[in-house]
Amino acid sequence: MTVTSPGTELDAADRGLGCLGVATASYAEQERRTREYHRRIQLCDPVGAAVNDRVAILIFCTATRMRTPPPSTACASSARSGCSTRTSCSRARCTRRRPISRWRTSPRAVAEGRARRPAGCADGICIGDPKGIIAAIKRWESIGVDQINVLLNASEVLTQDQVLASLRLFAKEVMPVFERAC
Repeated sequence: MTVTSPGTELDAADRGLGCLGVATASYAEQERRTREYHRRIQLCDPVGAAVNDRVAILIFCTATRMRTPPPSTACASSARSGCSTRTSCSRARCTRRRPISRWRTSPRAVAEGRARRPAGCADGICIGDPKGIIAAIKRWESIGVDQINVLLNASEVLTQDQVLASLRLFAKEVMPVFERAC
Protein backbone atom coordinates (compact mmCIF):
# COMPACT_ATOMS: atom_id res chain seq x y z
CA MET A 1 0.00 0.00 0.00
CA THR A 2 1.34 3.45 -0.83
CA VAL A 3 2.00 5.34 2.38
CA THR A 4 2.99 8.95 1.92
CA SER A 5 0.68 10.64 4.43
CA PRO A 6 1.33 10.02 8.13
CA GLY A 7 -1.04 7.40 9.47
CA THR A 8 -1.46 5.54 6.18
CA GLU A 9 1.14 3.03 7.36
CA LEU A 10 -1.25 2.14 10.19
CA ASP A 11 -4.05 1.47 7.70
CA ALA A 12 -1.66 -0.84 5.82
CA ALA A 13 -0.66 -2.62 9.03
CA ASP A 14 -4.29 -3.15 10.10
CA ARG A 15 -4.97 -4.81 6.72
CA GLY A 16 -1.79 -6.92 6.68
CA LEU A 17 -0.34 -5.00 3.74
CA GLY A 18 3.25 -3.99 3.11
CA CYS A 19 4.22 -0.32 2.95
CA LEU A 20 5.62 1.54 -0.02
CA GLY A 21 6.45 5.04 1.07
CA VAL A 22 8.48 7.98 -0.08
CA ALA A 23 11.29 8.80 2.35
CA THR A 24 9.88 12.18 3.28
CA ALA A 25 10.21 12.02 7.05
CA SER A 26 13.26 12.38 9.23
CA TYR A 27 15.01 9.22 10.35
CA ALA A 28 13.48 9.61 13.80
CA GLU A 29 9.95 10.04 12.44
CA GLN A 30 10.36 7.17 9.97
CA GLU A 31 11.68 4.96 12.76
CA ARG A 32 8.69 5.80 14.98
CA ARG A 33 6.26 5.12 12.12
CA THR A 34 7.99 1.85 11.14
CA ARG A 35 8.09 0.59 14.73
CA GLU A 36 4.36 1.28 15.15
CA TYR A 37 3.65 -0.35 11.78
CA HIS A 38 5.46 -3.54 12.87
CA ARG A 39 3.62 -3.53 16.23
CA ARG A 40 0.22 -3.10 14.61
CA ILE A 41 0.70 -5.64 11.83
CA GLN A 42 1.09 -8.34 14.49
CA LEU A 43 -2.57 -7.70 15.40
CA CYS A 44 -3.89 -7.27 11.86
CA ASP A 45 -6.98 -8.66 10.18
CA PRO A 46 -5.46 -9.46 6.77
CA VAL A 47 -7.42 -8.59 3.66
CA GLY A 48 -5.63 -11.31 1.69
CA ALA A 49 -4.38 -14.86 2.11
CA ALA A 50 -0.97 -13.72 3.45
CA VAL A 51 0.44 -10.93 5.56
CA ASN A 52 3.09 -8.77 3.93
CA ASP A 53 5.06 -7.01 6.67
CA ARG A 54 7.67 -5.45 4.37
CA VAL A 55 8.52 -1.75 4.49
CA ALA A 56 9.84 -0.20 1.29
CA ILE A 57 10.79 3.40 0.63
CA LEU A 58 11.54 5.53 -2.41
CA ILE A 59 14.53 7.87 -2.13
CA PHE A 60 16.28 10.32 -4.39
CA CYS A 61 19.73 9.06 -5.34
CA THR A 62 22.74 10.33 -7.25
CA ALA A 63 26.19 8.84 -6.72
CA THR A 64 29.24 10.97 -7.47
CA ARG A 65 32.92 10.94 -6.61
CA MET A 66 32.88 14.61 -5.63
CA ARG A 67 33.17 15.23 -1.87
CA THR A 68 31.87 18.78 -1.94
CA PRO A 69 30.17 19.30 -5.30
CA PRO A 70 29.55 22.83 -6.54
CA PRO A 71 25.92 23.75 -7.25
CA SER A 72 26.22 23.06 -10.98
CA THR A 73 27.08 19.38 -10.54
CA ALA A 74 24.91 16.29 -10.72
CA CYS A 75 24.50 16.28 -6.94
CA ALA A 76 23.04 19.75 -6.80
CA SER A 77 20.94 19.06 -9.88
CA SER A 78 19.59 15.91 -8.30
CA ALA A 79 19.00 17.74 -5.04
CA ARG A 80 17.11 20.41 -6.95
CA SER A 81 14.99 17.76 -8.64
CA GLY A 82 14.32 16.05 -5.33
CA CYS A 83 13.65 19.27 -3.49
CA SER A 84 11.43 20.73 -6.17
CA THR A 85 8.67 18.18 -5.87
CA ARG A 86 5.71 19.15 -3.73
CA THR A 87 5.82 15.99 -1.64
CA SER A 88 9.50 16.28 -0.83
CA CYS A 89 9.35 19.93 0.09
CA SER A 90 6.20 19.81 2.15
CA ARG A 91 6.96 16.61 4.05
CA ALA A 92 10.74 16.36 3.96
CA ARG A 93 11.39 19.74 5.52
CA CYS A 94 13.20 20.83 2.38
CA THR A 95 13.74 24.55 2.75
CA ARG A 96 15.01 25.56 -0.68
CA ARG A 97 13.72 25.23 -4.23
CA ARG A 98 16.92 26.31 -5.95
CA PRO A 99 20.46 24.93 -6.27
CA ILE A 100 22.19 24.76 -2.90
CA SER A 101 25.82 25.70 -2.41
CA ARG A 102 26.30 24.71 1.25
CA TRP A 103 27.05 21.03 1.94
CA ARG A 104 27.04 19.23 5.31
CA THR A 105 30.21 17.43 6.27
CA SER A 106 30.14 17.60 10.06
CA PRO A 107 31.02 14.47 12.10
CA ARG A 108 27.43 14.36 13.38
CA ALA A 109 26.07 14.50 9.82
CA VAL A 110 28.42 11.70 8.75
CA ALA A 111 27.35 9.55 11.70
CA GLU A 112 23.70 10.05 10.80
CA GLY A 113 24.26 9.22 7.13
CA ARG A 114 23.62 12.79 6.02
CA ALA A 115 27.11 13.71 4.90
CA ARG A 116 27.68 15.38 1.57
CA ARG A 117 24.07 16.08 0.78
CA PRO A 118 22.44 19.47 0.35
CA ALA A 119 21.66 21.37 3.52
CA GLY A 120 17.94 21.69 4.10
CA CYS A 121 16.92 18.35 2.55
CA ALA A 122 15.51 15.42 4.47
CA ASP A 123 17.51 12.72 6.21
CA GLY A 124 18.34 9.74 4.04
CA ILE A 125 18.42 11.47 0.69
CA CYS A 126 21.21 9.55 -1.07
CA ILE A 127 23.03 12.28 -2.95
CA GLY A 128 26.82 12.29 -2.78
CA ASP A 129 29.74 9.94 -2.66
CA PRO A 130 29.35 6.17 -2.15
CA LYS A 131 30.37 6.31 1.54
CA GLY A 132 27.60 8.80 2.31
CA ILE A 133 25.07 6.74 0.35
CA ILE A 134 26.13 3.53 2.13
CA ALA A 135 25.78 5.26 5.52
CA ALA A 136 22.29 6.49 4.62
CA ILE A 137 21.16 3.05 3.41
CA LYS A 138 22.56 1.37 6.54
CA ARG A 139 20.62 3.87 8.64
CA TRP A 140 17.43 3.03 6.72
CA GLU A 141 18.16 -0.66 7.37
CA SER A 142 18.58 -0.01 11.11
CA ILE A 143 15.15 1.65 11.17
CA GLY A 144 13.50 -1.46 9.75
CA VAL A 145 13.23 -0.58 6.08
CA ASP A 146 13.38 -3.82 4.07
CA GLN A 147 13.55 -2.46 0.53
CA ILE A 148 14.79 0.74 -1.05
CA ASN A 149 13.77 2.01 -4.46
CA VAL A 150 15.81 4.85 -5.91
CA LEU A 151 14.58 7.72 -8.03
CA LEU A 152 17.16 9.04 -10.47
CA ASN A 153 16.87 12.32 -12.32
CA ALA A 154 13.36 13.07 -11.06
CA SER A 155 12.96 16.32 -12.95
CA GLU A 156 15.29 15.36 -15.79
CA VAL A 157 17.92 17.90 -14.75
CA LEU A 158 20.88 15.53 -15.15
CA THR A 159 22.49 14.69 -18.46
CA GLN A 160 22.39 11.11 -19.71
CA ASP A 161 26.15 10.86 -19.05
CA GLN A 162 25.65 12.00 -15.43
CA VAL A 163 22.88 9.44 -14.89
CA LEU A 164 24.96 6.62 -16.38
CA ALA A 165 28.03 7.61 -14.34
CA SER A 166 25.90 7.64 -11.19
CA LEU A 167 24.45 4.21 -11.96
CA ARG A 168 27.89 2.74 -12.66
CA LEU A 169 29.34 4.14 -9.45
CA PHE A 170 26.33 2.94 -7.43
CA ALA A 171 26.60 -0.55 -8.95
CA LYS A 172 30.36 -0.76 -8.41
CA GLU A 173 30.71 0.65 -4.89
CA VAL A 174 27.33 0.69 -3.15
CA MET A 175 25.48 -2.45 -4.25
CA PRO A 176 28.26 -4.93 -3.30
CA VAL A 177 28.10 -3.73 0.32
CA PHE A 178 24.49 -4.91 0.53
CA GLU A 179 24.70 -8.18 -1.41
CA ARG A 180 23.52 -11.15 0.59
CA ALA A 181 24.02 -14.84 -0.03
CA CYS A 182 20.85 -16.54 -1.24
